[in-house]
Amino acid sequence: MRSTIGEAGTLELSFRGIPPRADHLCRLLPLLSHAGVQELVVNWEESFPWSIDARLAGPGSFSEKEIEGICTVAARSNVTLVPHLARHGLPRVLDRVENFARLARISSDWREMDVSLAAALRMTERVIEDLLAVTGDVARIALGAVGSCGDQKLQDAYRRRFVQPLQQLLRSRGIEPLLQPRVPDSAPATDEFQPIETSIAQAFDLRAAEHCELATLVCPVAESANRLDRFTEESWRTLRKATSGLHAAARHAGNRAEFLADATLQQRLNCLGADCETLRAELASVLNSVMEAEVMAGYLTRRLAPLEELAATTLARVRVLR
Repeated sequence: MRSTIGEAGTLELSFRGIPPRADHLCRLLPLLSHAGVQELVVNWEESFPWSIDARLAGPGSFSEKEIEGICTVAARSNVTLVPHLARHGLPRVLDRVENFARLARISSDWREMDVSLAAALRMTERVIEDLLAVTGDVARIALGAVGSCGDQKLQDAYRRRFVQPLQQLLRSRGIEPLLQPRVPDSAPATDEFQPIETSIAQAFDLRAAEHCELATLVCPVAESANRLDRFTEESWRTLRKATSGLHAAARHAGNRAEFLADATLQQRLNCLGADCETLRAELASVLNSVMEAEVMAGYLTRRLAPLEELAATTLARVRVLR
């Protein structure tokens, strides 16, 4: 989900994978209002206290009381919260449960359309009921699109048999469905697992004086996320180069000598594991005030653990080569 502030003062934020702490979000809401946000489209995903199944709850998920508090602060700040539901009301959090995960396949598989359509419609109704039971009445719900399946007849049937009844259901409850456009298949993939501060920093010029208080809360976290992105990108580049060099060295003795003579590459490999640990500690000192410890640990582990594992394996191979 994109994060930008539109002309109507609408900002889109995703809590998927990295929900903020409730108290931190409540501090941000009045500052976002002051910055011009009138409507906040929120993708709750696993941060929401779904009653459908206990397995849908993720690390750092909000309690009902916390959601109610967030809604209260938003209302006092004159910010309208608009729930965002991915895949036309079948949010990705449902994939945590196999029997639920198959429901989303009705958009890409004729057999699932025939077998699971009624269950999928019932699930969207349960999702909507869950939302309204905690957040109270909402005027609009944003419905995220699904990708193309390449079968135009199936896409037409999906719209007619699933999307249109869902729209009718929402309208019968006085809720306006906001259908979001499908992202083109050629569009580059985006990493949804980013702190909300990254999205906020992209939406505003936080260097402006009127945003100084918002910048104080947002910039350290956004800069930490950007630093992590730069580090992982550079580290993967180093490991790809090392892997390529090892393959070449295995084929020819001259390549082996050239590979071992690359002092810069050898130094980076030697330091990579320690650099990961240092970065993890430095980022944790910033992030622990805006997200729960389990959420922060998961975020850093997803980004750094694969690097650490491959770095250790690659370094062991280099030592054998020496």
